Amino acid sequence: MSKALPEAKRIFRRIIIIFLLAIILPSVLLGYFGIYAIENEKIVLKSGIQENHLAVANFVCAQIKEEILKREGKVRRDVNLFLPKDYDSAEASRVMDRLRFLHKIVKESFLLTDQGTLLYPQELSTEGVASGPLSRMPTTIPREEFRKHMELEELYNEGRKLEFSESSPELAIEKYSKVAANDFNEQLAAEAGFSVARCYAKTGDNVRAAESYEKLFDTTPSIRLLAGLPVSLESHLCASSERLAAGETDVAVRLLLDAYSTLLDYGYPLTIDEFRAVSMRIRRAVDSIEEQEKLAAGDRAEYADLQALEDLRLVQDRYARIIKTAFLPQLVEAFAKLAAVPQTGRHLSVDASGEKVTVMFFFPFNVGTVDGRPVRYLYGCVLNTDYIRKLAQEQVSGGRFEEGLVVLVRSADQVMAVSPGAPEAFAESVENQDQLLSAELPFSEILPHWAIGVYYLNMAKLDQWISRRLLSHVVTVLLLIVVILVGVFLSLRGISRELELAKMKSDFVSNVSHELKTPLTSIRMFAEMLKSGRVKSPAKQQEYFELMTAESERLSRLISNVLDFAKVEAGRKKYNFVALDANEIMKEAAQIIQPHVHQHGFDMTLTPSVEPMPIMGDKDSLEQVLLNILNNAVKYSGETKDIRLRAYANGENAVIDVEDKGVGISEEEIPKIFTKFYRADSRPGYQSAGAGLGLTLAHQIVEAHGGTIKVKSSLGRGSTFSIVLPLARGGDGPEDGQALRPV
Repeated sequence: MSKALPEAKRIFRRIIIIFLLAIILPSVLLGYFGIYAIENEKIVLKSGIQENHLAVANFVCAQIKEEILKREGKVRRDVNLFLPKDYDSAEASRVMDRLRFLHKIVKESFLLTDQGTLLYPQELSTEGVASGPLSRMPTTIPREEFRKHMELEELYNEGRKLEFSESSPELAIEKYSKVAANDFNEQLAAEAGFSVARCYAKTGDNVRAAESYEKLFDTTPSIRLLAGLPVSLESHLCASSERLAAGETDVAVRLLLDAYSTLLDYGYPLTIDEFRAVSMRIRRAVDSIEEQEKLAAGDRAEYADLQALEDLRLVQDRYARIIKTAFLPQLVEAFAKLAAVPQTGRHLSVDASGEKVTVMFFFPFNVGTVDGRPVRYLYGCVLNTDYIRKLAQEQVSGGRFEEGLVVLVRSADQVMAVSPGAPEAFAESVENQDQLLSAELPFSEILPHWAIGVYYLNMAKLDQWISRRLLSHVVTVLLLIVVILVGVFLSLRGISRELELAKMKSDFVSNVSHELKTPLTSIRMFAEMLKSGRVKSPAKQQEYFELMTAESERLSRLISNVLDFAKVEAGRKKYNFVALDANEIMKEAAQIIQPHVHQHGFDMTLTPSVEPMPIMGDKDSLEQVLLNILNNAVKYSGETKDIRLRAYANGENAVIDVEDKGVGISEEEIPKIFTKFYRADSRPGYQSAGAGLGLTLAHQIVEAHGGTIKVKSSLGRGSTFSIVLPLARGGDGPEDGQALRPV
């Protein structure tokens, strides 16, 4: 047996290594590769979704771009159709207005020459216009004329003295009128004529004042007053005031509207500030008249048209400045590269004063003339982003997209178009929605600051689904590993038990062989001694015969235990239940084992119950239980060789105690002593051979009788085995007056 245990341990370790290499390691690798595969699947799935969404964005972009190019093509067609060969500013203005009216995609048109001159639109202010009045005296003048000019200047100053210092406007009129009648100095004559009208106004003669102002309407626009405005413009405004004071409201309004119209038709060389100031004066005057409900319906309509024209002129002025400052260098460069052949529409985008401006430009087919000089035109238009926004919304609204998909056209953080069914937040702003962005691409070269984004509202659900799938896979793998580990544990436990059982069986065979060999050796030895005739004493011979009988009975009990155990294990053990007395069972067993007990020097004391204890049982089996326990008491004896048997009734049970003063049993081993093949050899200082079946068989027999075996023991103090059997009830025992069956 010394070699069997290490061999079993080696086999056990080998099995564990096989399990680790063949099951645990592949399971762990399977789990790892499963999780890795799911992560890859997640990446592939998201990549596929993004590719599909990018295709959606490309499709929407192509649709919107196609609509824009279609409308730009119509603009190019009409430009080639309507643009006059010989440039005329009025005709060009009509063509541009017509293009803006026919094509909503055109916000404003412009026209350049191949020299980079901006023909249309004009700026409201003329570069080089002086802010003050022009000089009233020519730079070079003959002496005689100089003397005459000084006389007029002196006469003009006399008039101013009379008007302002002496408060005599009537006398000042005479002086001013003489200066105004000269044709030598147009500037001084205009100022004097304006002073005449002013003096008539001071005298209260509004009609003559108005007439005097009206005489100055045809004054050259370049001639300005000391106040800085052209005389012709200021005279219109002042004449209107005088007519209004004279009660001639219709005439006053007509003068204001004529001045307004001339102003908007670039009739006066003004700076932008002067333009705005004059426009404000005119509008305040007309609005005041309108508030008094003195404005005729026709004048009101004309006034509204002029206001709209002013707004247009301001827009044109703004875009003219943008074209000259932001686009002109690039357009001139485009002339140098592309002017050789007619071109289709090209696009440029710039950031002008915080606004993204995009223009479409091309070279018309016809070559025109400006002031009789042949030039090549470049036509361009500022694209109307509000209209393009509507086109984008139409295309996005008409698309059929999968559920949970939002297509959004945006510029910076401003939403330009959004597909139907989008949450309200998408129509307001795209901030804090980047986590939903699935795919995005620039709109096109037409509007590079626009972008088309595809948002997947189910992205969170997709992530949750992937996470749940990953979690379920991980849980499945973990459960698989746990099941495998449990299976490995149970298998190893079963193998361990099988190895332990194999060891027990090996020990059992060895011990049974030893147990069989010992009584056979004794019987053979005594038989040979008796046969040889060396034992002469009858008493001694009788003793040998008794020993041989005891050993044979011991051998018989051992064989019976093995046979009965085999029957119990196979389920073939049968019991013959009859009415018995527990006291008699105890006595019979004590009588059978008496020679064996005395042979080993034990004293055995019996204490039967005073009253009979009727039970139902198999006599031979119950005796075998007691004999096995008594045999163990002898086998595991200590220095005190004392065995006590006691029978008593405890409630509804009959109890037979077998008490010894042997080596005892530890608390850890008590639950194991009824296990088959188990022998308590581990108790310190004591080892004994045996089959390990006696207590197992005793326990099974007592349980078959409906009873139990209880053990009380402590190391070094002995043990007490209590056989508890149920007492026979009225119907189970003998009838009244009938004696128990003797045993």
